[in-house]
Amino acid sequence: MDKLKVLEEQHVKQIEGMNLELQTLKAQQEQHANELNGKNLVIQRLAIRLSALEQQTIDKMMELTNEKDRHSQVIHKFREESFLAERRLESVRMMMKGNLRQKMKEVGLEQSQLRTKLGKLYIELQEAKKPQDALITVVLRS
Repeated sequence: MDKLKVLEEQHVKQIEGMNLELQTLKAQQEQHANELNGKNLVIQRLAIRLSALEQQTIDKMMELTNEKDRHSQVIHKFREESFLAERRLESVRMMMKGNLRQKMKEVGLEQSQLRTKLGKLYIELQEAKKPQDALITVVLRS
């Protein structure tokens, strides 16, 4: 019976050792579960933050796209206005060029007419001076 008692005590010690090992494993498992829960919480927070950042990125891209579209429309409008202004400017330039030619012709005609009038007046002056010159010549000879 002693042998049986010794075997029984060994078996009890073995069971107690196993129980202690089981409690240690349960404590480690609980610690690992807590660590996993903590890491899951960190992952969830990061996922929420990532989602928020993705949405901010999408919003910013939409804002920039809209701004780019507005700028493109403004540039297109300015180009159209510039083109129309250039056409009007060219039209005015051509009109002014025509007016300048006309004025130059008119001035040329006026100059020609003035020269003709001046020539006639000079001839009239010469004709008017003839009697006076003749009188002066008579007075000087006497």
